[in-house]
Amino acid sequence: MSERSDHDVVSDLRRLFDDERLTVHVAPGARDAVVSGARRVRRRREMAVVGSGLAVVAVAAVGVAVMAMPPNGDQQGTVAASGTGPTLSTAESSSVAPPSREPQVERVPTQSDTKEAPESEPRSEPPPPSKTSQDSSPDVPNVPLYASGPIGPSGWGPIELGMSYEEVRKAGYLGENTAPPQGCTTYVLSTRDDQVSALTISESGVGRISAGNNGRTPEGVGSGTSKEELRNTYPDGTESDGVYRADTGAGTTYEFAVPDGDEVSGFALTDGTC
Repeated sequence: MSERSDHDVVSDLRRLFDDERLTVHVAPGARDAVVSGARRVRRRREMAVVGSGLAVVAVAAVGVAVMAMPPNGDQQGTVAASGTGPTLSTAESSSVAPPSREPQVERVPTQSDTKEAPESEPRSEPPPPSKTSQDSSPDVPNVPLYASGPIGPSGWGPIELGMSYEEVRKAGYLGENTAPPQGCTTYVLSTRDDQVSALTISESGVGRISAGNNGRTPEGVGSGTSKEELRNTYPDGTESDGVYRADTGAGTTYEFAVPDGDEVSGFALTDGTC
């Protein structure tokens, strides 16, 4: 067979491509049919998405209803669901049904699935404040008990012969820094009272009450009283070393200081212990 020239090959190809049998004829209305079919496919996809959203809402509503039901299971109504979601109808029908696509819905957790939060650890109570040395001692009131009147055979106001050091201190008549007595110890009253100036206290209690400038016996004897009046008031008294002693009749004694002068300069009530 003789070889063909390039010109012959090109001529054959042109005749082949110009043959009318290779021409594709488009039927009338084919374009409109293709566009209409594309629209139907898009609408079906949109409806499938809407159906999936409604199914999610329906399942969530059922989960909320289950959680709201009483725990003992005594419900008055029953939730019923038909199918997997609401039924949707389309305006256009198609000879080919779209493939069924069930939406994947996330399961709504119930109360039994929810783990209980661990109880918080109990708060530790703060330790009670430590007691100081001041707390262990008896409380001393800011204001001492009210006292006024004469120094009688047993004492003066709230202060009586035989009262302990702690009782006197608690009554508010001694300073906070005073120490307990060692033997007969004299304490100046913190109130600086003009009726009683000092107390002499031992381990046995108050043994001596010293009068102030305005201290008086029930009979009215005190500083400034003349010696003659003193003797007339307590005629059974005895005088020794400038001290006039008069028995009260209650086991206690008044001791009046009467120096070389003619009047009383001071006095005290004692039970003989100090």
